[in-house]
Amino acid sequence: MALRLTPPDQFNDPFEMCPPIDVADVDELTAISNVTTEITSELLSNLLHSTLREALGALCFTKNGNHPLMWAHYADEHKGAVIKFKTDRACFNRGDYNEDVGKFVDISYTKLRPVLNAASSKKAITILALSKAADWEYEEEMRFLLPLSVADKVIDNKYHLINIDPLSVESIILGCRASDDFINQVVETVRTKSDMSHVNLYKSEPCKKHYALNYVEL
Repeated sequence: MALRLTPPDQFNDPFEMCPPIDVADVDELTAISNVTTEITSELLSNLLHSTLREALGALCFTKNGNHPLMWAHYADEHKGAVIKFKTDRACFNRGDYNEDVGKFVDISYTKLRPVLNAASSKKAITILALSKAADWEYEEEMRFLLPLSVADKVIDNKYHLINIDPLSVESIILGCRASDDFINQVVETVRTKSDMSHVNLYKSEPCKKHYALNYVEL
């Protein structure tokens, strides 16, 4: 089983990893992170932006898998599925990096954009990767960051995949608009693969009283 590490420049938010840069002292911007390439005065501001964007990839998760807007925006308008993971598995706890990389970290929501300058710490790149506008707060997002260079597989020099322990999957919730073909495909996959037999299957249904979703076990 594999998940895609998405580079920030492929996110749906144009502010991702594109900080305002104080170019007045760009000569002093060097090695801002142990997971990115050295940044020197030879790199102009526009190259600095691209370097930052290429350093890390992210797996993006939400703490609230029952939010109707999240289903609409990220699960194909309720036709897809939500996968619930166990965050204590070893594949989600890699201790080879700084404290914000290789583990789940909450997004920090703010009205002010982080600024990169010579005073930025070595954690600057992860601060940038973990900051979003306050408008996104409803997503309750957590991210799992890793250098794109450690991907287990790269397809077409674009899709960076990391292997995930199937035992980290706790449950799969199918959308209330999921097609019969999709439901049958997921159920067959879970029921026939020995490393997925532990996974609980549910289907979401609109609540009759509230603007909420109920989950019915399959």
